Order: sequence, then structure tokens, then C-alpha cells
Amino acid sequence: MKFSGFLAAAFAVGSAVAAPTRRAAEISNILDLVSNLKNEVTSDLASIPAAGEITAEVAPTVQKTLQNVIDKVQDTTNQLAPLILSIGTNAGQGDIANVNTAVSDVKELVSKIQNTAQGLADSPVDAVTGLIQPLLQAVTGIIFPIATLALGLLSGLPIVGGAAGALGNSTQGLGGAAGGLQGLVNGLLGGVLSGGGLGNVAGGVLGGAL
Repeated sequence: MKFSGFLAAAFAVGSAVAAPTRRAAEISNILDLVSNLKNEVTSDLASIPAAGEITAEVAPTVQKTLQNVIDKVQDTTNQLAPLILSIGTNAGQGDIANVNTAVSDVKELVSKIQNTAQGLADSPVDAVTGLIQPLLQAVTGIIFPIATLALGLLSGLPIVGGAAGALGNSTQGLGGAAGGLQGLVNGLLGGVLSGGGLGNVAGGVLGGAL
């Protein structure tokens, strides 16, 4: 689903639906899902050797690791989508702090995958470089639900309980973090995939998601 469509659906379905207690529980689940994914993917990526060390014998293991990462990212994205769609747009301070943490975790996750893709682009093994596109496609898929959650909470201000003034710095930080996700997408387009003919591949993948 394109970001604009996901955002519209989130507002239409989630607005004023989730009670505060339920919403807090759902945001906590989102935080756990993203944190667990970041930790697992970090461990997986650390096991991948440098591109120059990937021989025909090692390639199957690298392929399996990359496919595991793709599957984990897609599975987490599928779990996040219904949680985010069910959350209302009113936010409390705890919600904003937790969503900010989730956004930061996603940014870190994308950065790690970006670095891995950049290294693998120089691999002489086609079976490995062939997984770069689905890897980036998967990680792009998780950016937009999280950005939607952040923007959805911000759109619900003023905050429940009249705490808008006290939350000024928090909301500014969250808004900046959400905007930073778009910067990561631009980084994938302009950095990792600018060489080796991969830029056009990325343009199709990421441009179609926006």
C-alpha cells in the first residue's frame, strides 16, 4: 500500500477508535515488535561477511541469512499494520515518547540494512546481489506504517488532557524523527543504489511505495 493510502486509511479507521488504555497497550506492542526486529536483524547482518569474502561456497549461507531478514521484516510489517490502523489520533505524552522510540529503532534498522546493501552491491556472486532489491523493498515497507503512526499522533493535537504546552519539545522531536524516515528513503535512492545500475531498481521500488 502506498504511504498516502496507508495514512488515509489510518485516519479513517483509527480516529477516535482506541480507548487510551487499549491504545497504550497497542503502542507498547508496536514498540516491542520494532525493538525485537531491530535486535534480531542486527544479529543476522553481523554474520554476513564482507563482499570480497563471499565465495560460491559461502553464498548459500549469505542468501539464507538475507532471506531470513527479509521474512522477519515483512512479518513484523504485517503485524504492525493492523495495530497502527486501530489507533486513534489523540495522543498522550507516554504515547509520543514510545512512538519516538519506535521511529528511532526503525531509523537504526534501515541504516544497518542500508550499510549491508551497500557492501553487498560489490559482491561478485549474482545470487547474493539478486537479493538486494527484495531486501530494500522489505525495509521500505516498514518505514511507512511507522511514519503513519507518528504523523497520526501529531495530527491529533491538541493533546488529551490539555497537555499540549508541556509536550511541545516531545512533539517537535517526534515530527523531526518522522521526517527523518523520508530522509532515509532519499538516502537509499541517492547513496546505496546510485552505482552499479541499482539506482533504477531502487527508484522503482521506493517510488512505487511513496
